[in-house]
Amino acid sequence: MNDFKLARCYKGEGRWYIYYFFINHETGKYVRFREFISDKIKNLKLKNAEAKARIDKINDLLLSGWSPFETTDPAHYNIIKAIDKIIEIKKQLTERKRSINTYNNIRNIFVDFVKKTKLEHISISYFSKKHAYMFMDYCLKDRHYSKQTYNNMLSFLKSFFNEMIRRQFINTNPFNGIDHIKCESSMLTSFTPEELTTINSHLPAYNYPLYAVTYIIFHAYIRLAEITRLKIGDIDMKKRLIFIRPEVSKNKKASIIGMQDQLYEVLDKMNLGIYPAEYYIFSKKLLPGMFLIHPNRLHDAWRLFAKEHHINKTLYKLKHTGAGMSVEAGANIRDLQLQLRHSSLEMTQIYLDKFKQVVGSESLKKFANFGDKNDENATPIIHMAGQK
Repeated sequence: MNDFKLARCYKGEGRWYIYYFFINHETGKYVRFREFISDKIKNLKLKNAEAKARIDKINDLLLSGWSPFETTDPAHYNIIKAIDKIIEIKKQLTERKRSINTYNNIRNIFVDFVKKTKLEHISISYFSKKHAYMFMDYCLKDRHYSKQTYNNMLSFLKSFFNEMIRRQFINTNPFNGIDHIKCESSMLTSFTPEELTTINSHLPAYNYPLYAVTYIIFHAYIRLAEITRLKIGDIDMKKRLIFIRPEVSKNKKASIIGMQDQLYEVLDKMNLGIYPAEYYIFSKKLLPGMFLIHPNRLHDAWRLFAKEHHINKTLYKLKHTGAGMSVEAGANIRDLQLQLRHSSLEMTQIYLDKFKQVVGSESLKKFANFGDKNDENATPIIHMAGQK
C-alpha cells in the first residue's frame, strides 16, 4: 500500500480545490490535504491550466518521496504547524512570562477553531480571508468575547500573520481589512479623598514597604512589574531621581523620573543607602533583597489591606488618581507626559480625557461669573433679541 493517493481536482459549484491523501503513520489512516484554486481566476481555461499545474507539481513531489507531514517549505506548512512556528519565534523575543502565557492561550484557541472546522490539513497559504472572518465570528459568537477582547485577539492575529509574511510563509495577511469593533470610551476610576486618607493613616504602620509602593505609583506612575525590578542603585536620593533601565521598562526604553517631595520623604525613611546597589528594593516580604518577586506579591499584600479597610480598588488605580489630581492642581501636560513616559502629548491627552470628563471643583471657581443676581446695577453679559 502506498503512503499516498495522487492529487486530483474537485470542481464544485463553489470553490475548486486540489486534494490528495497521505497516510499518517501515527494512526495508520489516510489524511486528506487540500489546496484551493483562487476564485479570482474567472476564465475557465486558465482555471483548468492552474489546476493541472498544481496537480503535476504535487504528484511529482509525492512520487519523489515527499511527505506533507515533513515539509520544510513554510508555504506548505499546515495551519497548526505555521502558527506554532510563529508563536515559538514570538516567545523567543520576549522574557515576559505574561506574554508567553498570552501567546500560548491564543494558540490553543486558534487551534481549537481549526480542528472544529476541520481546517488542520490545508496549507497555510490557503488560509483565506473567509477563514479569518470565520475565526473572528467564532470568537464573538461561540466564545462570547467582549468587544475589547475581540479587538485584542484581532490585533494579535494580524501581528502573527504579518510575521508569516516577513518569513515568506504567505503573501497576504487574511486578517487585514477586518475592522476592530468600536468600543465606548470608559472613564478611569480613581481613589476617593477618604480612601487616600485611609491609606495615609493606616498603611504605614500596617506595611511600610507597601506604603512606599503606593507612593511610587501615585507620584512616579511606575507600573507594578517595573517596581518589582527596581534596584537600590536605580534610586538617586541626592538628585531625587529614579532611573528606569531598559530591562526594567515595559517598552524597553531607558528613562528618568523626577521624585516629588512626598515620595522622597517616604523613600528616605526606608534607609535604602545601607543596602547593596544590586539589591531589589522590594524583594521577599517586600523588603530589600537579592530575589526578584512577582508583581502578584504586591497585589496580594494590597488585597489584604484593602479588604480590611473596605477599599474596592486595585493598586494601579493610584496611577490614574495621581495623574488626575496633578491636572486638577495645575500640572503642565508636557511635564505630565514626561512623568507618565508617554510617547506623545496626544497619548497623554487621551489618557486624561478618559480620567477627567467633569470639570473639577477648584477649576470651576476660576470660571467667569454670570453676575450677582441680587445686584440690580449689574451689567448684563448678554442682551436678548429685541432688548436694549
